Order: sequence, then structure tokens, then C-alpha cells
Amino acid sequence: TSLATSIIFGLLSALLTGLALLLLFTFFLYKKSDPALLSGILSLSALYPACVFGGFIAAQKSSSEHFFTASLVCAASMSCISIAINIINNSPFKLITSVPYYLGIFAAFLVGAYIKKKLSSSHKHRRKR
Repeated sequence: TSLATSIIFGLLSALLTGLALLLLFTFFLYKKSDPALLSGILSLSALYPACVFGGFIAAQKSSSEHFFTASLVCAASMSCISIAINIINNSPFKLITSVPYYLGIFAAFLVGAYIKKKLSSSHKHRRKR
């Protein structure tokens, strides 16, 4: 498939997975007496695995030479979405504290692409035997 299709599939996969995990964690937090205590940790626990999955899907849908490119563009798009949400909510992060957050998004998408690369190379080695 084309690079654009890979990016769209990767980004949608990350967004939908993140939403599903966030809803699951919301039900967990609803049972707690002080949900604000864990809300930040659980929201990041939904974001980063979703980004890994999105990077994996973007790499899976793209050609073998563009899978890291697709994951990087997905990471940049997810970071832009996150910045837009923070601006809309009038709660932009300070630049110093937001850098690790956005680097984590990039790292998670690239980890997903790396996992896909390793899985595909291990399948190729099995086929040759």
C-alpha cells in the first residue's frame, strides 16, 4: 500500500487503541476514591502502548523501505493532535516538561516499527530453512 495509507492506518489504529484503553482505565478510576491520583499515570499508560501498536500497524501496511518513515509521520501527527488538544483545553504544557512526553510518542511509534521489522525478519529466516 502507499505511504499515505500506511500513515492513516497507523494513526487511526493508535487513536482507537488509545481511546479503548482510556475508556477501560476510566472505568477502573471510577471505582477509586481519589481518581485524580492515578489519572495522569493511566492516561500515559493508554497513550504509549497505543502508539506502539500504531507504529506496528503503520510499518505493517507500508513497504519494507518506508516503514520507519510511516511511523515517524504517525508520531509527528499524534504529537500535533496532542498539542492541538492542549491548546483547545487551555492547558498547554510548559516546553521543558513537554519534551519528554513528545519524545515518548516518537519512541513508542518507532518501537512498534522496530518490532514489526524484527518479526518480519524472523519470519524470513524461518522460510529460508
